[in-house]
Amino acid sequence: MKSQADGWTFYQSSFYLISSGRKSWNESRRDCKDRGTDLLIVNNREEQIIISQESSTEHLMLICRFIFWADKEPNSNGQEEDCALAESSGWSDYPCSSTFKWVCEAAIFI
Repeated sequence: MKSQADGWTFYQSSFYLISSGRKSWNESRRDCKDRGTDLLIVNNREEQIIISQESSTEHLMLICRFIFWADKEPNSNGQEEDCALAESSGWSDYPCSSTFKWVCEAAIFI
């Protein structure tokens, strides 16, 4: 990934912004929408790996499209867990009200 101004990072055809604060899924998505972007949509394993490397050990809220669940996930853990969280081992399901860092993605269409 290549660093860009104002905290945005460019990789392949998208810019990414990893938050410094923590919010719920709805608040995170609203923040991205206010920036004219959306929450990260992981489209393939390579993008998952790159984002995991950039975020170090942080857990990140995201929108699921490519399936990269950790072992025994999603499991709902006996409650309503409808949001995905990117962890180093893969994705886990969590309640959408949980607060974590997030990634905004701005896709560049050429």
